[in-house]
Amino acid sequence: MANVTINDLPAKSGALAGTEQVEIDDGSSKSVTVGQIGDLAKLVPVRPYTTTSDTFVLADAGGAVHGANASAITQTIPTNASVAFPVGTTILVRQTGAGAITVTPDSGVTLRNGQATAKTAGQYKGSIALHKIGTDEWYLDGSVAAS
Repeated sequence: MANVTINDLPAKSGALAGTEQVEIDDGSSKSVTVGQIGDLAKLVPVRPYTTTSDTFVLADAGGAVHGANASAITQTIPTNASVAFPVGTTILVRQTGAGAITVTPDSGVTLRNGQATAKTAGQYKGSIALHKIGTDEWYLDGSVAAS
């Protein structure tokens, strides 16, 4: 197959069947199907950590962070100037250790959940979902401990 960009591909009428082949440009003659690419898009990457303090990184976008420590953990939402997550980014936070995770916005970041911070409900007791809704504004929902 010759190298072409997506814009150069002919228009397809109707839905994709999922069996269409896409060539991988790595010097081999490998290919994947559109369906296999769709299956990869459904996977949620996980970044585990064991420290008592952590700040979200760009690679967390669309994924989950799992905090595992016996002591309390502070998980910081950075400003857009520090880490430019696209508006619409979602991140899941899960407590996998005994220490509760407190999600805290950095100075200048607004957390929309009715509280200044939010704490996980307990080890393996659900998750917190963060959704970026503005430049330095996040919405928080999920299994949080009572304040």
